[in-house]
Amino acid sequence: MVPPHKFLDALALLPAVRQIRRQARHAWDGHVPIQLDFALVGGQIATHILAFTDDERSYIRGVLDYALKQDSHNLRPLVLRPLLTTLFERSRRMGKAHEAAVFQHLYIPGTTKPPNQAS
Repeated sequence: MVPPHKFLDALALLPAVRQIRRQARHAWDGHVPIQLDFALVGGQIATHILAFTDDERSYIRGVLDYALKQDSHNLRPLVLRPLLTTLFERSRRMGKAHEAAVFQHLYIPGTTKPPNQAS
């Protein structure tokens, strides 16, 4: 079982994700609420989806897929709710190009919903 902070640390290998987590830790004096941390990461991925390389997108998808397949009552809900919900919603608001890139590169059949079906 992967602890939630280790999952976020894996995504923070990407500079854009590391940056938002650093800013949040600074703003919250090192005590970022876990749901907020996941939501910020989802938003940052959506914001930078077009700038990520194919390898970075594949890495993100792999990390998300791994987390969603875990039988963890802690990690899976955090990935589904704050992270993916924010990721899909932010990409939708950023326009068709962002939304299409998220759907093309990060949609995992059976575990994630397309942006227009996210609940």
